[in-house]
Amino acid sequence: MATVSINIQSSRQAAHIHGCKVLVYGEAGSGKTRLCASAPNPFIISAEHGLLSLRDFDIPTVKVNTIADLANVFMWLTQSKEAKKFDTICLDSMSEIAEKVFSEEMKRTADPRKLYPKVQEQVVSAFRSFRDISGKHIALLAKCGNTQDAAGIRKYLPEFPGQKLAQAAPYFTDEVFYLHTFDDMNNAYGMGQGYKWRLLRTQPSIEYTAKDRSGRLNELEDADPKTGGGLATIFRKMMS
Repeated sequence: MATVSINIQSSRQAAHIHGCKVLVYGEAGSGKTRLCASAPNPFIISAEHGLLSLRDFDIPTVKVNTIADLANVFMWLTQSKEAKKFDTICLDSMSEIAEKVFSEEMKRTADPRKLYPKVQEQVVSAFRSFRDISGKHIALLAKCGNTQDAAGIRKYLPEFPGQKLAQAAPYFTDEVFYLHTFDDMNNAYGMGQGYKWRLLRTQPSIEYTAKDRSGRLNELEDADPKTGGGLATIFRKMMS
């Protein structure tokens, strides 16, 4: 009987090789794009026109307008020598990419209901491709949507065209964070009156979809490097 050989590695080793994969969602203007600047050595794939918040940074960025553009960037990231220098890949945002795919398909059919399965298939495939890049941290950004249950409780979750896609998105990454913001009008935390705090919710609540499979994070993590937070700090905690 032939001997079968398999490659066994420790779960700790596998986690470090794979990198941190997170989905961050939040309201418009909450600072999702700026959060990318706090990641270790980032590269930004932008489908939006809101890079003004990064004007004080010099972060390599590429614009995408179609799913084909996104596929080309994926090939470059996984095959080129130039891409090896980046530690974090940020997609800003998956919601916008899905909407653009939907708009493309709208031109080809008069019945929007027929589009949702096709859009979901394409976006899910892109989601998984980027999530599965080894040796890189991946930050997938998304808009914030909401639903209301029978009891009248409003639930916030990542927003995508098509209900099924919105429901499936939180299952693609180990970490799902909601980006909270609040103004410290009383200077309770010593950063000055009116300082805008940004906090990432890592645990689910009645209102917010969130999760932390690393088990290393607080319920609310500081998202601002000025006060010791940000994605680089959070990634270190996750890997510790």
